Amino acid sequence: MISYQAVTKRYGGRTAVDDVTVEVREGHVTGLLGPNGAGKSTAMRLLLGLDHPTSGTVTIGGLPYARLRHPLRTAGAHLDAQSQHPGRSARAHLLGLARYAGIPGRRVTEVLEQVGLETAARRRIGGFSLGMRQRLGIAAALLGDPQVLVLDEPMNGLDVDGVRWIRSLLKSCAREGRTVLVSSHLMAEMHQTVDRVVVMGRGRVLADCATEELVSAAAGAVVLRTPDLSGAGALAADLGRAGMSVDESQPGVLTITGGTAEGIGDAAYERGVRVHSLQAAPATLEDGYLRLVEDEFEFRRPAGSTAGGPR
Repeated sequence: MISYQAVTKRYGGRTAVDDVTVEVREGHVTGLLGPNGAGKSTAMRLLLGLDHPTSGTVTIGGLPYARLRHPLRTAGAHLDAQSQHPGRSARAHLLGLARYAGIPGRRVTEVLEQVGLETAARRRIGGFSLGMRQRLGIAAALLGDPQVLVLDEPMNGLDVDGVRWIRSLLKSCAREGRTVLVSSHLMAEMHQTVDRVVVMGRGRVLADCATEELVSAAAGAVVLRTPDLSGAGALAADLGRAGMSVDESQPGVLTITGGTAEGIGDAAYERGVRVHSLQAAPATLEDGYLRLVEDEFEFRRPAGSTAGGPR
């Protein structure tokens, strides 16, 4: 188990991680989510002994990373796809890690095959695409057959098949009873991959729950279609007075948030509006995440700005 207990990290006058207490459980894929500047990367660095907390403790199986007897066999990590030496081959990179950790050389061949790089094993890393570097980083994380996997943005640069592969890999590791902690900004992929989420904002934990718990907290929109154009306006006014938000994207099509399909259908019946369809759009992890962090973005576009393209 990964455990953060009352962890705070300050850099001068800036607090990057603020009194974080979280336990990441074995047998689950846990997603670490949050806007830029939320403290996710700092939290991972603290976990792996690359930085030290100002206060509090971070442990893996009850020990700080620096006190693990066999670090690569206990916790495999991949934080930066650009950190590998460009002049080395993929095989040489992994052999160096294996020798340092006392891992048999045959394991290098196994993980290269596992991540699909066996045919590129003797190529220099400097000629690799970002997706190939990501696969090599994941191979390094798997090298010691660890009980804990920590991956920072591992899906960046992967094609569709690569994303599907890593999703299957992470779920397989969790089924084997391993502890998997992964960060990403790709909410659709996180929704399909992780069972639990830890959401951070400005260094604090905003949520620590099952993925579907966060999703269900975001009410999905309900779309109503009616041929009664005049009745649609009256119905929209009724729903607005009931505290719902209504957008008439095109004549006779109302997109409603803040209400249930049953309640909206009853309101249409009472108003005498003929309904051709009434469909509740399912909420997504992105909906729940944005609802939670809407006030936590460190960098945001000024209201009314159109810089960067059409709104």
